[in-house]
Amino acid sequence: MEKLVTIATFDFPAEADVMKMLLEEQGFKVALADDNLVRLNWLLSNAVGGAKLQVLESDAEAAARFVEENRRHTRRDADASQKPEVTFECEECGQSISFPGNRRGYTETCPHCREYVDVPE
Repeated sequence: MEKLVTIATFDFPAEADVMKMLLEEQGFKVALADDNLVRLNWLLSNAVGGAKLQVLESDAEAAARFVEENRRHTRRDADASQKPEVTFECEECGQSISFPGNRRGYTETCPHCREYVDVPE
């Protein structure tokens, strides 16, 4: 049985549900982890790293690209007054990574090593 890997995290399970449906429409096999826990007690979202979007390890790279492109598209449509993008080095793999400014202070998944990273304020 192939291993599931987390490709993205969400503070709101509804956002994870939408992305799950979009990925499934593209033919990916997708699972959510900790979404029900966050739904029941949203205060635990930061403690557990949010709702996790998971795919088969062999599909991780393609699915992560799809999620990132979708997030970029959503960001382009968002209000231009958002905080500037934050770029920093992953503490685990040392690669340079960027996230939208509205993710400052949240936990995300490094697109290179798939480890959780804290986005700097």
